[in-house]
Amino acid sequence: MKALIPCVLAVIIAAGCASQPKQAVENKPLPPPKDIYALPHEAPLDRSLRRQNNVTITMPEKIVGPAINAPERSQDAISDLFWEKVGAMQYCYNTNAGDTLTANGKIVLTFTIAPNGAVSEVQLFRTDIPHQGMRDCVIEALEKLQFKPIADSLGNVSVTFPLVFTGAKKQ
Repeated sequence: MKALIPCVLAVIIAAGCASQPKQAVENKPLPPPKDIYALPHEAPLDRSLRRQNNVTITMPEKIVGPAINAPERSQDAISDLFWEKVGAMQYCYNTNAGDTLTANGKIVLTFTIAPNGAVSEVQLFRTDIPHQGMRDCVIEALEKLQFKPIADSLGNVSVTFPLVFTGAKKQ
């Protein structure tokens, strides 16, 4: 009788396993970064305030234009692209803060996103960061951004976007 119990259990277990469909397990590798500024992780779920080292990415202050209802021009989509490119903004901070400059402050930019995703008409709206090199670097980095294209018929959007830089004075 004792010899029969393991055999019966083996049949029950095998039957139970065979009756359940096997689930396919996909082991997809992560895609390579799109460029040197891409981060190897996904953006945090809370898009309202994201910080990487000395740069804080928030939501756009204002978006206007006929394409404001396009998902590719939503507050989340715009903030997400800035988050993906936060490395470029960090580079501006690192290379322009200098040895003794305290580069704390906010840079608010205005720019236009064309239907093809190109950024144009980048302007410094307001700032309290006195370092011209840092401001120029941020503007140059923004001019290189490429948003997802949308139908030409949807038109442009104009965006007002703040970037907050924080950091201790270097010794």
